[in-house]
Amino acid sequence: MKQRTQASLKLLIAMVAISFVITLAKKSLAEVPFYTFVWLQMVFAIVAMLIYLLFVRKESLFVSIKPKVWLILIGIGLLNYCAVRFFFIFSLDLLPVTTHAYLMNFVGIVTMFLSAILLKEKPKLLQILGALIAVVGLWVFFYEKPKGGELIGIISVSFAVICLALTNILIRNLQLAKQHGLSHHQIATLSVCIGGVPLIILGLVIDFPVNPISNQDWLVIILNGVIANALAMTVFSQVMQYLKAYEASIIAMSGIIFTALFAMPLLNDYLNQLELLGIAFMIVGIGLVQYQYRRLAN
Repeated sequence: MKQRTQASLKLLIAMVAISFVITLAKKSLAEVPFYTFVWLQMVFAIVAMLIYLLFVRKESLFVSIKPKVWLILIGIGLLNYCAVRFFFIFSLDLLPVTTHAYLMNFVGIVTMFLSAILLKEKPKLLQILGALIAVVGLWVFFYEKPKGGELIGIISVSFAVICLALTNILIRNLQLAKQHGLSHHQIATLSVCIGGVPLIILGLVIDFPVNPISNQDWLVIILNGVIANALAMTVFSQVMQYLKAYEASIIAMSGIIFTALFAMPLLNDYLNQLELLGIAFMIVGIGLVQYQYRRLAN
């Protein structure tokens, strides 16, 4: 089997696992306060990443890093593993899991616009058309205007999307900073530690000792730390060596499909016709954006 095919299958399997544990997280958030869930999952994410880096990869965490690279790593850590994880779980607590997964897919669109502003990478006509189609899908999906807690959840997940898009910009800058001497796994582990430690410290200050948590919810917290955080970052780091960014993005969009499938039996959460149509518009729109990236890459 070719390496690109193996990478595609590995990412697809990872998306199934990630979608499953996030759906379980939505169920556990009915019993576990969202911030307790946030900082505890980061404990297990950091432990898993350190074990993988130090004992499986046998790479060192303590390496010589230039100040400019440190600043980028701090930015990635604080944005992706502090802000994004906080807003991700907070909004998941307020939104249906399928709505949450749907909105997170707009990271590619937001990244495109931020790249145009911050990196002066002007989008092509096909990309703009794709973005407009995706926005139409957004309007269709939310034809019935959200109110109350759901509206707060949408605003919160929007912050997560923006922070994740900014993370993508910083990762792009890190790739441009040649000879930084770091492997993908070292970058991922350092970023997780930088972003996760502040959440854990705050959790120990304001949320310790935690209220009793059932064994089932503990398992869900552990799985989200290990799979939705550590495994996700590790797999993406690996497959990006063989897949182009647009290919990985398109495969990652399958998450909304798997999430919807898991949400039906686990949460009794079903999509209506307008929501399905909105998802279809989103997939077509983002597909066009990524297709243009492919043309530019070639």
